[in-house]
Amino acid sequence: MLKRMLLLISLLLTLALLVACGGGDEGSEGTDEGGETTEVEPTEAADEEEDVVVDEGEEEEMAEEEMAMIEPVRIAVVMPSAITDLAWSQSIFDALLRIQAEYGEDVVEIAYTEGMFNVTDAAAALRDYAADGYDIVIAHGTQFGTSLFELAPDFPDTTFAYGTAVDTGADIGLENVFAYEARAEEGGFVNGVLAANLSESGVIGVVGPVEAGDAKLYIDGFVAGAMSANPDITVNVSYTGSFGDTALAAEAA
Repeated sequence: MLKRMLLLISLLLTLALLVACGGGDEGSEGTDEGGETTEVEPTEAADEEEDVVVDEGEEEEMAEEEMAMIEPVRIAVVMPSAITDLAWSQSIFDALLRIQAEYGEDVVEIAYTEGMFNVTDAAAALRDYAADGYDIVIAHGTQFGTSLFELAPDFPDTTFAYGTAVDTGADIGLENVFAYEARAEEGGFVNGVLAANLSESGVIGVVGPVEAGDAKLYIDGFVAGAMSANPDITVNVSYTGSFGDTALAAEAA
């Protein structure tokens, strides 16, 4: 039961994060590749069955019984910035809070460490959470991947996750690492359109930390958005090589 619950929460967490960063098209459910709605014809047996009516009291009782069967899960997340950054770290933290609100604080326990710009410090925090027996330990940043791969074999019963990434370490034998990818390019696209439309010179710029992960996705989306708004726009792209050096970012700008 616990393992199934861990996988379920990992899935919900990833879904919540993706929705926070940008969702898909509406109205796409229930259609095949040709765009036609596929309907299922009711069978005669189904027509003959009487409707089963469940009142609200019974529904609540059933829900309470289902919740009682769920084993408590402890989740810890290490983030590079603040949980109030209105961006990367807040997106994962808000997603966790949504899951906790859905299942209850007695079922989902959340612990977090924010402001972990230093990868070495983040690795120590991740190890501490795993050693403390947390069921799911999340390293919210591509830069933490190497540390996570070194840590995961020491705690085979712990579920680890990190992103933006697609490599789960399966090629080196890891079975307890999951990867997720945010839709950062969608937000970048919108900002690129805005920047191109506001530019009077026809030259705009964007600064990122490293040319990898969600940072590259965002900047690629920014460039695509700007070009869609003005094909003649010039977009200057700079990477500082740091997730926390704001002075370098200001200099690049």
